[in-house]
Amino acid sequence: MAWRVIKLTEKSEFWSEVFACPKCKGALKTTGKTVDCTKCKQAYPFIGDVPVLMPEPGRWISRWRDSWDVFFARSLKEENVVREQLKNGDFLAATRERLANWVSGIQSHRKKMRDLLKPLLGDQVANSKTLSAEATQRLYQNDHSITAYASNLLRDWGWETGENSRSLEVIKETIGKEKKLGKVLILGAGAGRLAYDIHQNFSPELTVALDFNPVLFLAARRFINDGDRFELTEFVQTPIHPKEVAVSVSCGGVKPISPEKFVLCLADALRPPFQDEKFDTVVTPWMIDVIPVDLRIFLSKINSLLKKDGLWINLGPLGYNRGPASLKYGLAEIQAMATELGFEIEKCDRFEVPYLKSPHSCQSRFEKILGIRARKISKALTPIAESEDPTPSWIKDPNQPVPALSEFALAMQTNKLLADILSLIDGKRNLSEMTALLAHHYSMEPATAGELIQKYLRSVIT
Repeated sequence: MAWRVIKLTEKSEFWSEVFACPKCKGALKTTGKTVDCTKCKQAYPFIGDVPVLMPEPGRWISRWRDSWDVFFARSLKEENVVREQLKNGDFLAATRERLANWVSGIQSHRKKMRDLLKPLLGDQVANSKTLSAEATQRLYQNDHSITAYASNLLRDWGWETGENSRSLEVIKETIGKEKKLGKVLILGAGAGRLAYDIHQNFSPELTVALDFNPVLFLAARRFINDGDRFELTEFVQTPIHPKEVAVSVSCGGVKPISPEKFVLCLADALRPPFQDEKFDTVVTPWMIDVIPVDLRIFLSKINSLLKKDGLWINLGPLGYNRGPASLKYGLAEIQAMATELGFEIEKCDRFEVPYLKSPHSCQSRFEKILGIRARKISKALTPIAESEDPTPSWIKDPNQPVPALSEFALAMQTNKLLADILSLIDGKRNLSEMTALLAHHYSMEPATAGELIQKYLRSVIT
C-alpha cells in the first residue's frame, strides 16, 4: 500500500507550543529548511526531515559522519578477513557457502546503511585512509560505530516474536486507567516502535520522540511518518539454520502517522529543546540506567518538562554498566529521590520481558524490568543544577599546565606495552622470540608475555 507522505512545514503549531532553543531557550521557527532560534539566531538543520536540535548541531553532524567512516572501515576490514579465509582455507563445501553468505551479508549491510544514511552523508564516500583523528581513535579503541544499535530496528520493525506487543502490555499496565496522555514526550525513543505503539493505542494530542542516533531515527521517520517498508540485514551469531548467518529482514509497512502529530527530533535528553511544563506525559524506556549523569539531574529535568499533575512513565532495568558505584541507584533510592524532586510514586511493578529475541537465532534472553508511574505534584523541591561542562580548565585554557594524573600514567604504560610489541615485528622474528624479548624487557613470566602478544595481534588483524 502506498501511503501519502506529509512533511513538516513552517505552519506546524508545535514549534511555538512546545519547542525551544536548546542553547538559550529562545523561541523557534522554521522555514522548512532549518529550524531557527529567534533569540540567539542559531540555525538547526534537518537531516531527512528530522530536525537536529543539538546545542552544537554542526559538531554532532561531523561526529556522525566520522562514525560512518569508522563503520565503513571496520566493514571493509571484516570483509577482507573473511575473503582471505576463503582464498587460503581448505574448507568443507558447507563452510565455504557459509563464509560466502557472510561476505554477501557484509556487502549488503554496508549498502543498506549507506542508502539509509544518504540524508546525512550526501555524496560523501567513506575512505578509511582519510579518517579524522577522532574517527581513527574510535576505530582502534573499539568504540561503537553509528550502526551499533541497528538490531533495534530489526526488533522494532521486522521481527515478529512478541517482544513489541509485550512491551506495549507493560506500558498499558503501568499507565493503568489514565485515559488521556495529552502531549507525550518519549526520551530515548531508540528505533521508535514503542513510541509508535503508544501513539496508536492512546491517541495523544501530540507525540514527540527524542534520541541522538541518526540511523535509528532516519529509519523510524520513514516507517512512522511515511509508512515505508524496506529490507535490512541481520547478522546471526548463533543461527538456527547454519546458512542463515546473514539474513535479509523486511521491516516497516505500518500505518503512517502525520508528522504534525508525531515528531521525531535528534536531540540531547540532558539539554532537551523544549519549553518548561509543556508535556502531560514523559516516557523513559530503557533510559534511566544509561544516562551519563547523576539520575537526580535527569529526574529534575523531567520534572521541569512536565505540567502540574503530569505523568512520568518509566520502563526498563537498572542495569548500569558504567559510572561510579555511588550513582548506581537501587529502586528504594530512586523512589526517595523522585519524592524529593516533586513526584508521587503511584505504581511500581516488575515485569519479565524478552529482549532482542530474533526468530533466526538460537539464543535470546529475558529481562526483569521496572514499570514506574509517578505524578508531578510540585516543582522540584530541591532543584538539581544543570550539569556543568566536564571539560577540565587545563584543556579549555592552553596556557594552563597539564596535571600529571594517574590516568595518564596508566595510559602511557598500556600504550607503551602495545608499541613495544609492535616494535618487535621485523618480518623475521617468530612469536617465541618476541615472547622471550618482551618477557625479559618487562621482567614478566614468558607465559604472560606470550598471552599478551597473541591477544593484541589477534585484535589487530581480526
